[in-house]
Amino acid sequence: MRTRKHETEMCAEAEQLARLLRSGLELRWPLRPSPATEPGPFPLGGSVRAFLAPYADCLNHPLTGRGKLLPRLVRGARYLVRAVITPWLRVQTHFNFASISVLEQLEQRIRILEDAERTLRQRIEEREKALREKT
Repeated sequence: MRTRKHETEMCAEAEQLARLLRSGLELRWPLRPSPATEPGPFPLGGSVRAFLAPYADCLNHPLTGRGKLLPRLVRGARYLVRAVITPWLRVQTHFNFASISVLEQLEQRIRILEDAERTLRQRIEEREKALREKT
């Protein structure tokens, strides 16, 4: 027959488990801040489309491999496989370009919100300054 643990024991065990989980997560935090000298993964103030477009077109991506017999056979096999999966590549290419468009729209909206935040902060500072001068 199972015995029920006291609530205090369960709380201590839960706290210990939470502490262990937190310590493990801190060690494996996936996003590390990049140093100021190192460039980030995305272009600073640049075009997202120009950054991602070379990787988006699955259908017309050039196949490499020139030279001897084995690379030619591999290249021929790749052309054959590409011919078979062309419908899926078209759908993937369409999805990739649509995703790039969504990212551009999000980037524009973020810029608009940042501008609005900057404007509101300026207004708040002006009103605080005016209020201080009155008192």
